[in-house]
Amino acid sequence: MVNARKIDKYKRILGYQSCFSNCDNKIWIFWSSDYVIEILEDREQYVLLPISNSVGTQPFYISAVYAKCDETLRCRLWEEIRDVASWLMVHVGVVGDFNVVLCEEEKKGGRPFRVEDSLDFMACLSHCGLQDARYCGSQFTWSDNRDPPNTIWERLDWLKLKKVCSTLSAWSRQAFGDIYEEPKMLKSLIRSLDEAVISDPSPECRMHLSKARAEFTRFLKLQDSILRQKEKVKWLTEGDDNTTFFHVVIKDRKKKLNIQRIRDDNDNLMEGMKGVVGTTIRFFQQLFGAEITIEDLTMLDMVKRTVTKEDNAFSH
Repeated sequence: MVNARKIDKYKRILGYQSCFSNCDNKIWIFWSSDYVIEILEDREQYVLLPISNSVGTQPFYISAVYAKCDETLRCRLWEEIRDVASWLMVHVGVVGDFNVVLCEEEKKGGRPFRVEDSLDFMACLSHCGLQDARYCGSQFTWSDNRDPPNTIWERLDWLKLKKVCSTLSAWSRQAFGDIYEEPKMLKSLIRSLDEAVISDPSPECRMHLSKARAEFTRFLKLQDSILRQKEKVKWLTEGDDNTTFFHVVIKDRKKKLNIQRIRDDNDNLMEGMKGVVGTTIRFFQQLFGAEITIEDLTMLDMVKRTVTKEDNAFSH
């Protein structure tokens, strides 16, 4: 078995709370306390695990794989993945090192790519309804570290997902609820709880109000997270082009950097460009143009003397 100290060391370095090493010590899995993971199957070349965000919610299933270099042994893995897909209807996909490339563009250097070497893998993907999840980064994920020009580069690591948008959507609704409707209901609940606390400020009523507010904040954070992810995806595809999306984003950023209103020294709210600019100028004029008058010099006695009277006399 893998050295427990070694895997625990990496768990701490990566900042996770739990870890697992498969029976062949080739697959390591780390996860945080935000997720509940159970090892359903532990095989030589793959680990099947259900993942959920809390106990009792519907999980989704992922197979983590590390395929053998030997083609015959890899065929055994393809059969095992087919078997899992046949009885596990909510099998989302597989991720890991498959030790095989699918096309000529995924290999550079070494012997030329032969499609015959990939036919069994292709058949497995087709049978299980798995498709490639695109990613950003280097075109290749492995090299043999030889000196150029003898270096061999290949893409061996994949995330293959099943066409399960409806399944993932159902899981998301069960795990998190409708992230757009729930806040509306919570807002109404908070309003009624606010009124209830006024008439009955008991610890129990205040606790219900605090829980509702915390849940409301959680949904707002989920909404913000999803919107940010969508914006990033759209920026990757359209952000560098001279598109309407690009100009909307730039305009929004300028709006965020623009000061719409400001309060003066008398706590009056000044709005509009003229009011904001005038208040700002007056503030800095007073700050830097005021005469500095020191009336109490006793505080200087607290400063340790480093230049003696003799030093002063000598300098003159």
